[in-house]
Amino acid sequence: MELFLRKNKYSLIVLAPLIGGWLFNSLMVMLPFSGFLLWTANIGFMLFWFWAGRQFALLPRHNMYSFLLGNMVWLLSFLLYIWQFVLVDEASRNMMLAGLSQYYVLFTIIIGTRVHLMYSGDISSTEIVIIAYVLMLVVFAAGFVYQWLRRKP
Repeated sequence: MELFLRKNKYSLIVLAPLIGGWLFNSLMVMLPFSGFLLWTANIGFMLFWFWAGRQFALLPRHNMYSFLLGNMVWLLSFLLYIWQFVLVDEASRNMMLAGLSQYYVLFTIIIGTRVHLMYSGDISSTEIVIIAYVLMLVVFAAGFVYQWLRRKP
């Protein structure tokens, strides 16, 4: 098991939001969650995603390649979301693909909603999810840059 985790550490890190979002969504249907627990999960995920950025900055590869590698699933999921919710009408939407793209940012939706409400008085789920995606990218980049600057001589 330890060998598996060591070999697949980075794959598991980039897939964690997708797997965690799916599990959390499944649990939200079955278990009652309080606002405190939801906020704790969101803030905990943000700390995890900052740490993930730091881990990818430690890769012995070119910085741009490491950054892109860490955000590959993010980018695919974001493009999938744009395709399903911006470019395709509701009747043509594939619910499985639409769900997958939303699971990836589930842990940042609450914070994305708060950011959206600072600038707008209405609730637009498409805008909130896009803000959540941008928030994920910013947190990952902050962790990446933080570790990269610490590593410089």
